[in-house]
Amino acid sequence: MSTKLRGDANAALARPIQDLADQISKAIGDGAELQTGVPGLTLYKNIAPSAPNPCTYEPSLLIIAQGKKRIDLGKHSYDFGQSTYLLTSIELPIISQVAVASVAMPYLAFFFKLDMAIVREVVHS
Repeated sequence: MSTKLRGDANAALARPIQDLADQISKAIGDGAELQTGVPGLTLYKNIAPSAPNPCTYEPSLLIIAQGKKRIDLGKHSYDFGQSTYLLTSIELPIISQVAVASVAMPYLAFFFKLDMAIVREVVHS
């Protein structure tokens, strides 16, 4: 469900992840959610931890540029932050919660819904 990057990969990605956080913060401004002009791409910002939220994640890629999120799937909990990402190719009924966020260091995330027909087409090309 998630992948944790090795220490050397973390170091190599520190600057690009910070750049992503800066771009998300700049694009979203004082808002909490921004539907971009790119189909399926949404940016998120929280300045405080959130309550648990039952929802369904569609096939998607979630990259957290700053802060942390907790996702409960069945009896298992997964924590996501700057050194992890979530990639799912199926719908997942989950409970999602922003776990770490503040005004000084808001939760910033890049969420991209995947069109599985296009993914299959690319994989089989």
